Amino acid sequence: MARAVSDRRRSSAARATSGHASLEPDDGPTSVLTEIYRTFEKNQTWEISPFYWTIRSMHGPQVLKVRKQIRDEVGMEQLR
Repeated sequence: MARAVSDRRRSSAARATSGHASLEPDDGPTSVLTEIYRTFEKNQTWEISPFYWTIRSMHGPQVLKVRKQIRDEVGMEQLR
């Protein structure tokens, strides 16, 4: 009986944690990130640089597009 309960707990824990890896794409906030980026003056890289490095750890195809747009418009040398 105890083994059956233990097995059920293990399978419940596996279901609860499956699909929640930290490296999954995180495209949910992309529209918000785009709006935030649009509020920056393009010549004020001192504001854009910390924003870029903050979103650098996010994953997902749409977030990658936002980061590429920032690099293309501002320039990587200005973001360092």
